[in-house]
This record gives sequence, C-alpha cells and structure tokens, in this order.
Amino acid sequence: MNRKRALRAHDVQTVTFGRSRFGQRGYSENEVDAFLDVVADSLTELHTQLSAARAEVQRVKNWRQEHGIPEQGVRAPTSAEVHLHSRAQQEAEQLVGRAHRLAAQIERQAHDQYDQVLLSAHQQAEAAARAVTPDGEERAYWRAFVHVMRVNLTSVCAGFLEELERFEGSEFGTGEHAVVTDGRGATGGSR
Repeated sequence: MNRKRALRAHDVQTVTFGRSRFGQRGYSENEVDAFLDVVADSLTELHTQLSAARAEVQRVKNWRQEHGIPEQGVRAPTSAEVHLHSRAQQEAEQLVGRAHRLAAQIERQAHDQYDQVLLSAHQQAEAAARAVTPDGEERAYWRAFVHVMRVNLTSVCAGFLEELERFEGSEFGTGEHAVVTDGRGATGGSR
C-alpha cells in the first residue's frame, strides 16, 4: 500500500489482501494492519484539514463582525450614511409637496380663468343677440356665443399650455410625481 498519497474512496473499495499463511483462515494480518494504518493516517490528515478550514471560517466571521459586515456580504450603513439618506428623502418629499401645491394652484387659476372667459362669452353673446333683428334673434345669439367662446377658449387654452410647458421645464415638472387631475379640478395620485 502506497502511504505517500491521500487515501481515496476508490482505494478502500478496491483493496485486496493476500491470503493468510497455510493453516490460518482469512486475510494476511500484516496487510490488513498496514491498510488500517493508511486509513487512520488519511482520516487524521482530513480531520486536521477540516479543523484548519473551520478555524479559518470562524476567523473570517469574527473579522466581519468586528468590522460591521453582516454574513450576507452587505455592510451595515454608518450613521452618517443613514443621516444623509434621511435628509435627501426629506428634501425630496418637500420638493414633491411643493410641486403638488404649485400644480394645484395652476389648476385653480386655469379653472378660474375658464369660468371668467365663459361668463364673459355668455355676456358678449347676449349683448350681440340683443343687437340683432327680432326674426333671426335666437340664431344670431348662438352664432355670436359660439364665436366668442371659440376665440376666448382658444386664448385660454394657449395660455394654459404655455403655463404647463413652463411648469414641465422647471424642477417641479420632472420626475415621477406629476399631478394628475380628473378634469374637474380634483387631484389624483402620481402617474
């Protein structure tokens, strides 16, 4: 049996022993003893290697624990990093709140202006309708009303689009937190 290399499972499975001397039963006692010595030496070597590996693993675990690195490999954030993240999050929430307030203000102004334009158009249409002859009075009223409404609403929409484009170009018009309305002035969640 060669003692210079480590014992492998194949060696144990394929070992053969010579027959004992004439007059004795079984295998040669010297060969069996020599093989058991090889098995014992190999097990001792494996046990030594395993113990060394376990000690190294424990050393690394202790080092990681001393340096605040959890076993998953991610280092716990420092208090300065937590503070910086918290401050950034607060500033972001303030900006989002400010953007929501600004968008609501623009929306209120647009609705107010719309109401004013509608009232003005209605008044102008009534005045134009009163100035017409009695036979085409109602038709003239509606034509005048539609014309005035078209002119005024086109003007309001153009102004609102300019305001919206200016808002989108600002620091509040970028990001994920744009204000969405339901068409009646009520604001919804982010898009």
